Amino acid sequence: MDTEPAVLHIFDHATDTIFVAAGDLLYEEGERGEVMYVVKHGELDITIDGTLVERIGAGAIVGEMGLVSEDHLRIATVRAHTETEVVAIDRRRFMYLCERSPYFALEVMRVMAGRLKAMDERVFGHRAG
Repeated sequence: MDTEPAVLHIFDHATDTIFVAAGDLLYEEGERGEVMYVVKHGELDITIDGTLVERIGAGAIVGEMGLVSEDHLRIATVRAHTETEVVAIDRRRFMYLCERSPYFALEVMRVMAGRLKAMDERVFGHRAG
């Protein structure tokens, strides 16, 4: 679920990045999610109840559900598959980006919809409409 290059460009020169060593956790299922992340380099594994559901790479976003859900709880665990660099986006920055870049907001919604459809297919064995 990679982001469109035009959307990712807004993070090209971000200096407030976080480095996550291969094998280290970015966050765990059940934690409070006040930040989402954009992957600049590397790969992250997303697992739910210990099952790998997605491996994401440069240009992808993760943690958006915890940021926008009412209870702000993480529904998955995210661990670095390789050495990874991410840009953290807190609620304030998220709101600013959505206001200033509707394409960013649409990309977040596209990723969420894609992940929900994929989960529906895994759980129920059919594609959501």
